[in-house]
Amino acid sequence: MSPVSSHRCQSLIFVLLVTVVAIAGCVPSLNAIYTEEDIAFDEAVVGKWVPDDQDEVWEFTKHSENTYRLMYRDSDNKHGVFEATLVKVGDARFLDLTPLEDPELTQNALWKWHLFSTHTWLLVESTSPSIKLRAMNLNWAKEHLQNHPLALEHVIQNDRVLITAETKDIQEFATLHINTPEAYGEVYTLHKDE
Repeated sequence: MSPVSSHRCQSLIFVLLVTVVAIAGCVPSLNAIYTEEDIAFDEAVVGKWVPDDQDEVWEFTKHSENTYRLMYRDSDNKHGVFEATLVKVGDARFLDLTPLEDPELTQNALWKWHLFSTHTWLLVESTSPSIKLRAMNLNWAKEHLQNHPLALEHVIQNDRVLITAETKDIQEFATLHINTPEAYGEVYTLHKDE
């Protein structure tokens, strides 16, 4: 990923987090929640999806053999483009998001060099007939990691959590807390816009 992607990630993930789940937020990570063996591409995800009560669009197209290109447009008509990878870890499915480079960013190379791309993940409860997602609750994660600093490698800077753990440790943490009260936010449902 290029440095430009990280800047776009920071601003787009913020918009995505606020919009997707009011009480929850995605927790950024330096590493993905998956390995190549975990990828579980599902053709049912391809298409244009919208929530019932908000003016936003999630449009998934095939990006590569096993990944999607997600164009997310919020209610202010601002968009972000992500590589989205559907994965299966044990019995759970997750959607890993990482921003794709935005050609509209025009900052110089030195500025771009200071940025890097991060991953976030969403718990996937269903992909058909609707997509049902839950984001890890950012406040819960921060409090849990402050109380249990060895639970998962991370840093907290400027009151923000950044996961620095390896993929296998992220997988263990994410799946371990699927049923932990408040660890994941409310279900966010998308319906196919035909």
